[in-house]
Amino acid sequence: MTIVHWFRRDYRLADNAALFQAAADSGGRVVPVFILIDSILKHPETGAPIVAFMLDCLRELRESLRRLGSDLLILRGEPLDQLRRLARAVGADAVYFNKDYAPFAVERDAEIERALPRSGVGVRSFKDQVIYEEEEIVTASGGTPFTVYSPYRRAWEARLARDFGDLGPDPLPALARLAPLPRIEMSDGPNLVELPSPAELGFDLTHRIEIPAGEAAAVAMLERFCASHIRDYKRKRDFPAEPGTSRLSPHLRHGTISPRQCLRAALVARREGGKPFAEGVHGWVGELIWREFY
Repeated sequence: MTIVHWFRRDYRLADNAALFQAAADSGGRVVPVFILIDSILKHPETGAPIVAFMLDCLRELRESLRRLGSDLLILRGEPLDQLRRLARAVGADAVYFNKDYAPFAVERDAEIERALPRSGVGVRSFKDQVIYEEEEIVTASGGTPFTVYSPYRRAWEARLARDFGDLGPDPLPALARLAPLPRIEMSDGPNLVELPSPAELGFDLTHRIEIPAGEAAAVAMLERFCASHIRDYKRKRDFPAEPGTSRLSPHLRHGTISPRQCLRAALVARREGGKPFAEGVHGWVGELIWREFY
């Protein structure tokens, strides 16, 4: 069995729900792919610094995959067309990806989930960007989503304690090995391209996000934050001159680190640091919960 894993907002090998399951179901015969989508790249809200950060993350991801014996294919075009062509070119049985909850992505993914099976290609999507999806945290009275944050947080934390205890869900391990990429039949195949630079995508990069990109950098930043600065997070987070925040926002956006990894690290810091860490951890975990509420 061969499975295409479509990387979207999950540029990491550790604790990646769809990638982990793809490797398990296929015995490591996974075809990793990222698709450059022009409608996103040309959107007026897509800026050069975030594109440069994304491309740097993808370069690190590609190198990590190569160390596992695989590689990262870069395609350009509309996802349904490119995935259909790629599945045919490599003889894939299925396409796996992690869910994206943006409205345009939900609509796009629904079309893919309808269309690819008609071509004989299975599709599976996985919860990965959040601890709990919207329908998992609902009001006790009406079974409807919360509209106010404070009761939502209380319900979220109560559900977490029931489901996972004091430290939250266990992050999935990183993969140790993947099979080499299969031969790609290029006749009527996908639009395979090299990983471009920002300039090659039409972006004039005058400044960058001053945060190191990639999974390894994200993990290191999380570890440093939870070892010290999280203790004073609630007191210092509103002062830009103070090193009071994690600076992990672009990493969470691109999925170089998962919310499960972040939650586990924070809760371990609270357990090991005791009372001095409790207030800061409470505040920072609240920001993780807010991401899911919002």
